[in-house]
Amino acid sequence: MTTINPKQIQIIQTICSGKFSNRDERLEFFSEFLFREVKSTKDLSRNEADDVITYLTTGRVADYTSYALFDKNNPRHMKILSLAKELDWIDEKTGFASLERLGGWFRSARCPVQDKKLKDMNYEDISKVIKALENMVKSKWK
Repeated sequence: MTTINPKQIQIIQTICSGKFSNRDERLEFFSEFLFREVKSTKDLSRNEADDVITYLTTGRVADYTSYALFDKNNPRHMKILSLAKELDWIDEKTGFASLERLGGWFRSARCPVQDKKLKDMNYEDISKVIKALENMVKSKWK
């Protein structure tokens, strides 16, 4: 994981000074936005910082659907989509797994294979992704 750089920290602090009344409020927003606990702005990766900056400046979440494009003839890709659906990462329009949400996860610090598109992953990378998603499903149902 590539950590946030000083320029990104400066941009985030500038944007957040007008949007949040204190540090705790800002960190709570980061935690909810990134689906993980954030104790400091310095805990963010560069990709996460870019996502936060995009959202705070435009009001829109960056679209990472391209990271989750899959080969329907590859059973391992289909397994990943099945696990995403078990995690309730569902596109409300189609009822299928949300490629936007899955693609965002591929870019996040929580994915064991950093910043690679599904179609660019090799067998070992896909195995790591499947294992991580299976663990997330298990912890969801505990």
